[in-house]
Amino acid sequence: SLASPGALARLAGLYGADSGSLEARLASAAPQLAAESVTIVLDDADRASDDARAGIVALARGLAVTGAGSLAVIGSDEALTSRLEAAGAEATAIPPLSSEDVRGLLEDAGARASRSLVDALREASAGRAGVVASLAAALADDPRRSDAEVVAEARQRLAPRPSEIPRDARAAAIAALDAGEGRRALALLDTLDDPTEADLVQRASALELIGQLADALDVLGTLAPAHGNWRARLAAKLGRYEDALRLAADDEEGCALAASAALSLGRLDEVETRVRRGEEIGEAARFASIRSDASLRAGDAAAAAAHAQVARDAAQTPRQIAEAESRLGSALSLGREPERARAHHVAALEAAEAAGEPSMLPAYIVNVATAHHALGELGAAMARYEEAARLSERLGRTAMAAVALTNLAGLLVSVGARAEAEAVLGAAREAAEASGAAIYRSQCALIDAERLSNEDRARAEALARDAASGFEACGASRQVLEARLLLAELSGDPEAMAGQGDALRASGLEARFALLQAEVARREGALDAALSSSLRAAESADSTLRARALSLAAEVARRHGDPDAAARAAAAREAAEEVASALPPGLRERYLAGAPEPPSPTPEPAARRLGEGGRRLLSLVRRVLLEGDERRVLEAAVDEAVASTRAERAFLLRPQDAGEEVLVARNLDRDTIRSGRFSRSVAERVLASGEPVLTEMATADPSLAGARSVADLGLRSILCVPIRSPGRVVGALYLDHRFETARFDGEDLELVGAIGDVIGMALENARLHREARARAGALERVNEEIREENVRAAMRLERLEQRLAADERGEGEAEAGIVGTSRPIRRAIGVARRVAPSDLSVLVEGESGTGKELFARFVHAESHRSDGPFLAVNCGALPENLLESELFGHVRGAFTGAHRDHPGLFRSARGGTVFLDEVGDMPPRMQTRLLRVLQEREVRAVGAEREEPVDVRVVAATNRDLAAAVEEGAFREDLFYRLVGVRVALPPLRERQSDIPLLAAHALERIASEPGMRAVTLSKAALATLLLHPWPGNVRELWQTLRRAVLVAEGDALEPEDLALGVDGALDRRAALRRFDRRLVEEALRAADGNRTAAARALGVSRMTIHRWIKRYDLG
Repeated sequence: SLASPGALARLAGLYGADSGSLEARLASAAPQLAAESVTIVLDDADRASDDARAGIVALARGLAVTGAGSLAVIGSDEALTSRLEAAGAEATAIPPLSSEDVRGLLEDAGARASRSLVDALREASAGRAGVVASLAAALADDPRRSDAEVVAEARQRLAPRPSEIPRDARAAAIAALDAGEGRRALALLDTLDDPTEADLVQRASALELIGQLADALDVLGTLAPAHGNWRARLAAKLGRYEDALRLAADDEEGCALAASAALSLGRLDEVETRVRRGEEIGEAARFASIRSDASLRAGDAAAAAAHAQVARDAAQTPRQIAEAESRLGSALSLGREPERARAHHVAALEAAEAAGEPSMLPAYIVNVATAHHALGELGAAMARYEEAARLSERLGRTAMAAVALTNLAGLLVSVGARAEAEAVLGAAREAAEASGAAIYRSQCALIDAERLSNEDRARAEALARDAASGFEACGASRQVLEARLLLAELSGDPEAMAGQGDALRASGLEARFALLQAEVARREGALDAALSSSLRAAESADSTLRARALSLAAEVARRHGDPDAAARAAAAREAAEEVASALPPGLRERYLAGAPEPPSPTPEPAARRLGEGGRRLLSLVRRVLLEGDERRVLEAAVDEAVASTRAERAFLLRPQDAGEEVLVARNLDRDTIRSGRFSRSVAERVLASGEPVLTEMATADPSLAGARSVADLGLRSILCVPIRSPGRVVGALYLDHRFETARFDGEDLELVGAIGDVIGMALENARLHREARARAGALERVNEEIREENVRAAMRLERLEQRLAADERGEGEAEAGIVGTSRPIRRAIGVARRVAPSDLSVLVEGESGTGKELFARFVHAESHRSDGPFLAVNCGALPENLLESELFGHVRGAFTGAHRDHPGLFRSARGGTVFLDEVGDMPPRMQTRLLRVLQEREVRAVGAEREEPVDVRVVAATNRDLAAAVEEGAFREDLFYRLVGVRVALPPLRERQSDIPLLAAHALERIASEPGMRAVTLSKAALATLLLHPWPGNVRELWQTLRRAVLVAEGDALEPEDLALGVDGALDRRAALRRFDRRLVEEALRAADGNRTAAARALGVSRMTIHRWIKRYDLG
C-alpha cells in the first residue's frame, strides 16, 4: 500500500538498490524484478507522495523496456495516470459500484442488508469495491453491527488522512533522504524555524536528489568553502565548466573533476596538468579514463587505447567495465580497426546489461550499431539503430532517440532508400525538438539535405546552410565540415573546400571529397583526373561510398576507352552486390537495380556485334524491365542520352492539361525551367508533330526561323526526339548545346531516338503497373467484401443450426438464453420475433431478473443488424456525466481525465443495436439529449464541434412503469413515445411456474461447466421446493440459488435444505456458506502440509486473508 511510508524504498532495497533517489533506486531494481517475473501491485496510489510517483513511473518504464514482470497501480489519479500512460502503461477506468453490485458483494460475503443500508453504504463508500468488500466481510463476521456503525466506518475509511509533521522533523528528514525521498525531506526541512548549517547541507542533498542542481549549488554557496568538490560536481553537471575548474579542491577527487571540466572545454594542456597532479596524490588508474578521452579528442588512437586498457584492468563493477570497453571500442574505431572495435562495443553492451541500469543501454546499442555500419554490416546496423531508438523512447531519453534515428536516416539515404529515410527523419525531428538540443536539429537538417540532393537542389542547399550554422553555434567542428562538404557537392565546386585537406583527413571525409573531385572532373571531360580521384575515393572504408566510387571509375574508364574498363565494371558490380547482401530484403533489390550491370563474360565478340551504343541501350532496356522506380529509370535514360551525345543540357517533357511538365532535367535549374530559358518552342513542335528535330546551327536553320527562343537564347546545337507510347506521343526528350556547333549528328539522332523509345516503354510500363495495382486493389476490396459476407452467412447458418438443435431438445429459444414453453413466455418471444426484422424501437418491460437483456439480444440476433455490434449500458448505474460520455462519446481534452477520443456507444454500434437498460432511471438532461439523437439520427460527442450521423437500432428496458412516470413528470413523454415502438412485456417467474423445471435443468447444466462447480441433479423434493417459492428475484434469483446449492451440497442430488429457501433462508444460506468456506480452507491447509503461504496461493488469496479465515473458523 502506497499509504505506508517507505514501502517503495523497502521494495527497491530487497533488490539491492539502496542509494540515490527513490526514482533511481526503482529504475535500478526494475531489471531484476523483471528477470524474476515479479508481479507488483501498488494500492492507494492516490495517496502516494511526489517521490513515490516519480519512482512508480521509473519502475513502469524499466519493466516496459525489459518486456517482463507485471505492475498494477490501483487508485491512480489523473496526473499519475497521464505519466504512466506515457511510460507504456494501459489505463482502465473502474466505474463505481451500483446498488445492485453492493447488494451482490454483501450477499457473496454472507451478509444480510436492507435496501436502505445498501443505498446508504453505496453513497458512503462512493461505490468503491474495496471498501464495500471489507465492510461486507466485517458485517458477515458480526451481524449485530447497526446500519449506522457500518455507514460511519465506510465514511471513515474514505476520509483523507491528515498530513502530520513528525515531532522530530530533522530525524524524519534524514530518514526520508535515506529512503531516497528528496521531496518529503524538503517538506520536513521547510518546517524548521532556525535551520542550522547541517540542515542546509541536508537541504542541498535533497535538492540534488530531485534534480534541482542549480538550487542545490546556490544553497551550498551560502556555506563555508568546505564543499568545493560537491559544488564543482554540480557545476559540471550544469555545464558550468569554468566554475567547476575554479571550485574543485586540490585533492584526488578535485583533480578528476577539474580534468573532466577542462576536457569539456577542449583545454588539453590543462587536462594534462590536472591529471598529473591527481596521479601524484591519488590512484593513477582513476585518471586513465580521462587520459583516454583526451587522447581521443586529440586524435591519438594508440594512446587512447592504451589508457582505456588501463581503465579496463582497474574496472570492478559492470558499469566501470562498460565505460572502459566503450572507450576501447572508440579508440580502435579511430585507429581504423573496425572488427576489434565492434568486439569491444559488444562487450560494453553486455556489461551495461549486467549492470541492470536500463538508462545506460541506448548509448551502448548505438555504439554497436555504428561499429556494424563501419564494417558494412548495414542490415545489422539498421536493426541496432531501431532497437536503440525504441528503447530511448520508452525510457524518455529523447536526445539518445534523436542520435539513433538520425544515424538510421543517414544510413538509409546512403543506400538510396529516400522514402524510408523521410519517415525516420520525421520521428528524429520530434525527438530532437523534445530533447531541446540544437545539435540534433541541425543533424536532421543535414541528412534531409542529403536526401533532397537529387530532387530539390535549392531546398537541399538551404537545409545544408542551416545545418552548418547550427553546428557552428554548437561548436561541432566535424559536423560543420560535413555540412560545408555537402554544399560543395550540391554546387559542384570543390574549390569551396580549399585549404581543408588536413581537416578532411582528420574527420574521415577525405574519400568523400575525392569522389566530389572525380565527379566534377568527369563532368568537365578531364577523364584522367576523374579516374584518379575516383580510385582514391574507392579506398574508403565506407562500403556504400566505395561502391559509388568504383561505379564512377568504371564509367570513366569506359568513356576513356580504358582496356581495364570491363574489369573495373566487374569490380563496381561486386562492390554493389557486397553492399546489397548486407541490406534487408526489399532494400537489397532496389539498391541493386541502380548498380552497374555486370560486364559480359565475352565482351570482345559482343562489342563487335552490338557496338558501344548498342550495349548501353540494351542495358537501359534491361533496367526498364527490372526497375520498379519509374523516376530512376527516366533519370538513367536522360543521363545516358547526355553521356552518349556529350550534350550540355537536357530535359524530358510530358504534356499536361495545364501545360508541359518537366519530369527530369540535367544542367537546368528550376529558375531556368520556370523562366523558359531553353527552346520550349522546339519541344512543343516535336510534341505536336511527332517528328524529331536535329540542327547543327540552330540560329541559321530556316526550319526554326519562327522559334524566337532559339534566336533569343543563341542556341547552336539542338536535338529533340518524340517519346512514343502505343498510338500517341507522350513526351519529348530535348538536348542542346549553347556553345558548340554541329554537336549532334545522324548517329546521335538514331541513338537518342532509340532512347526515346525506351523511355516511352518505361512510361507505358509504369502506366500498366499503376492500372494493375488499381485493379488488384479493387479486386482485393471485392474479395474482402465476399469474405465478410461469407463470415456473416456462416454466422447466420450457425445460429439456424443452434435453433434447430434447441428445438429438437425442446428448449425453445435456449440458444439465446431464453428457456420456457409456458404461454406467457411464448407470447413475449413471438412479439420479439415479429418485431425483430424491422428497425422499430423496442421497449422491454419486466421486473428485475426476468431476462430483459436476453430478450434485447434475441431481438438483435433475429434482425438484419445481427452481424453488427450489440452494445449495452445500464442508465441507472452511471453518474450523469459518465453516462453522457459513454453514450455519445467525447473528444480528447473535453474534460478532466479525457486523455483520448472516445467514440461512445451510438457511434461504436454503427450498423448494430444499442441496448439502454433501466432507461427509466436516466437523468432528465440525458433524456433531452437522447431524444435529440433519436429524432435527428445524429450525435455530437462531448466537446466536439459538429454532429455525426448514426445508424443504430435502440432497444430499451425498464422495471418501472414508464407511463406512470410520464404522468408524474419524471420521464419525458416525447421520449417515451420514441422508445415505445413496440412493447415486449416479460412475465415474472411466479406467473410461469411451469417453466421452472426446464429453467432449473438448463441452469444446472450451465453451472456445471463453471470453474469450481460440478454436475448435480435435482431431487423431486427440491423441485417441489422450487415450485412453491414466490421468486421475487425471478430467474436471476433462481440461478443464484442453484449456484449456492451446488457449492454447499454434499451429495450428487440437490435437496431442499441445500436450497435454503425456508423461512430462515438467509440465515441458512449464511451458515451453509460458512461450512463451505471452512471445508475449503481445511482442505487447502491439508494439501499444503500446514504451510499457510502455500495454502493462500492455492486459494488465490493473500496471506492476511487466510490468517483471518483461520482465526474466524478456529483452525489454529
